[in-house]
Amino acid sequence: MERPWAWRPVTLTAVLTAGAALALSPWYGYHRDELYFRVLAGHPAWGYVDQPPLTPMLAKAALGLFGDTLTALRVFPAVAVAVLVVLVSLVARELGGGRAAQVMAAAGTATGAYTLIAAHTLLTVSFDLPLWTAAILFALKALRGRPRWWLAAGAVTGAATYNKHLIALLALSLLAGLLVAGPRRALADRWLWAGMLLAAVLAAPNLVYQATHDWPQLSMAS
Repeated sequence: MERPWAWRPVTLTAVLTAGAALALSPWYGYHRDELYFRVLAGHPAWGYVDQPPLTPMLAKAALGLFGDTLTALRVFPAVAVAVLVVLVSLVARELGGGRAAQVMAAAGTATGAYTLIAAHTLLTVSFDLPLWTAAILFALKALRGRPRWWLAAGAVTGAATYNKHLIALLALSLLAGLLVAGPRRALADRWLWAGMLLAAVLAAPNLVYQATHDWPQLSMAS
């Protein structure tokens, strides 16, 4: 039986995390990556030489919605980390943790140095963290007897490729783990393969961009 979710303290923790990040935003100047994303925001594309389009797209949206300020640029990272705090508590619940474990997981995430940097600065990792955690949460749900959650895991994985292609490593690691440690029966589940197909379809436009531009990210990485 699924344990109750400690939604009140978890939600409060998430809101306080985002609020603190935004309140302190004017105290520190631009990170160099934020200046770069400001430039890319003026040149929307399906991809760039060094990265997919999601973070530059969010930079453009933030500047358009909230104004051309440093705090405006950091709204989406703060919200993303608030979502991360909630997702981590749900992962704890999925793994059998009670209310105390869920709150501890949320609080530990909210106060981690790496998390606070991600909440306070517009970086690709600001969105990697909740996207990867969501994929893990949905995979856990699928492995615990609700196989249709593989579709949600696939959808998030496909969407995450627009932030970083490294999400493919998470998918490959999951498949390797199932093959080596099990449960191997999950590899025969049609919902798993449907989720993988969905991820590939969603990732296709950015991959087509890379292919038609001679794989610039691969060239840069090498």
